[in-house]
Amino acid sequence: LGLTSVTDLMALAAQGRRGTAGVRFIPYLSPAGERAPFFDTTARGSLSGLSLEAGREDVARALVEGVTMTIRDCLAAAPGSPDRLALCGGGTRSDFWMRLIADVTGLPVTIPAAAEVGARGAWLTGLVATGREPDFPTAAAKYVEVAATYQPDLEAFDDFSERYTDFLQLRELNQPLWAHGRGQTRPTPTGGVGA
Repeated sequence: LGLTSVTDLMALAAQGRRGTAGVRFIPYLSPAGERAPFFDTTARGSLSGLSLEAGREDVARALVEGVTMTIRDCLAAAPGSPDRLALCGGGTRSDFWMRLIADVTGLPVTIPAAAEVGARGAWLTGLVATGREPDFPTAAAKYVEVAATYQPDLEAFDDFSERYTDFLQLRELNQPLWAHGRGQTRPTPTGGVGA
C-alpha cells in the first residue's frame, strides 16, 4: 500500500468502506504460525475478494478488520464473558480502531488515562497482596482513571457478526493450503490426505 507507519495504515483504513468492497484478510503473518486462539505453526495469512472495485483504502480497512476479527476470535475461545475491554498501548491512539474493536466485539472499550499501565498493575497487585485493598475491582475503581470509552454500535455489531462467520469460513478454507505452502501434508477435513 506504500505506507510507512501504522498511523498511516489506520488513517487510510478509516477512509475505507464498511463492506471493504468484499476484500477480506486472514492475518496470520508470523513465520511461526498462529498461537491464539489456536496453535498451528503452518498458519498463514491471505487476502481475498480483490476486484477493481476495491481501492487502497478498502484493502487497508480489510487488513485492520482482519486483525480485529482475531480479537473477537480470542474472546470467543476464552473462558468467561467480559462486559468490557480495557486496552492500552500505541493502538489506542487510533479512534478508528478503538471504535472498530467495540463494533466487532460488541463490547465497550475503555482506555486508561495513565500511560504506565504495567507499573500501575504491579502497584495494584501489591495493594491487594498486602491487604491495603480488598480485591482488584475495588483497587482498580479507586486508582484507575478512564480517559475514553467507546460504545459499540449494535447495528454495526450485527453486520460484523455475519462477517465474523465469513472470517471463520475463510480461515477453514485456507487451512489445507497452509501446510501445502510449506511442503508438508495435512489431513483434509474429510479424513483424506491433502498434498
